[in-house]
Amino acid sequence: MMLEMARTLKATHIALIDSDEIVTSNLLPQIRQIFESLPKGRLLQIPWLALRGGLDKVHISGPWADSQNVTTGFVDAPDLHWSSAGRAGYDFHHRQPMGRQMPAYLPLRDRNAGLMHLQFVSDRRLRAKQALYKITEVLRWPGREPITMVDHRYNLAVYGAYGGPYLNMGDTLGQAPQEPWWGAYKDLMHHFKPDAEPWQEAQVKRLLQEHGRERFRGLDLFGVGE
Repeated sequence: MMLEMARTLKATHIALIDSDEIVTSNLLPQIRQIFESLPKGRLLQIPWLALRGGLDKVHISGPWADSQNVTTGFVDAPDLHWSSAGRAGYDFHHRQPMGRQMPAYLPLRDRNAGLMHLQFVSDRRLRAKQALYKITEVLRWPGREPITMVDHRYNLAVYGAYGGPYLNMGDTLGQAPQEPWWGAYKDLMHHFKPDAEPWQEAQVKRLLQEHGRERFRGLDLFGVGE
């Protein structure tokens, strides 16, 4: 629906940025030029910078670092779309558009700039978000895959590849540069409240009450809703 809306506005280039993501400050002067240089038929991918436990720490190794790049845009074409058809109605976790195979366009060669991912900044919010993801998958697509697979998919973000938690694995985190990444946003930071009560907690509690805890047996809900 958002893609169709962009087309009614005669958009030629589409940017993909989630509500928990923001371009680093030092990339702002270049980002329009990067989009203008994006070849047709390719996906713009830039470094995905996962901050954890605050704004001063970033993953430098492990599954949330390791040269991870994220699709951030593409030049629109009529055959590009999103659809849950062929996925048994499953519409989570498919960032790049469908319709054809598109190679990556990687204009940034280091991880000094990119797209900051903020879902790990608040551990409370992270746990609530992942718990709601698990519950939603069980309710929308019951039996699509074993409950253990649903559980593992979202445990990774909270516990890490080896059972974590990441906050106790200092070798996976490095210092996040503040001025280069946040300098241009200083006047907006009073709007950023990562420690506010996560709306997902109320949703988890509501769904547990509505469907009963037995419906979600086998899911680790990280203490959310208890």
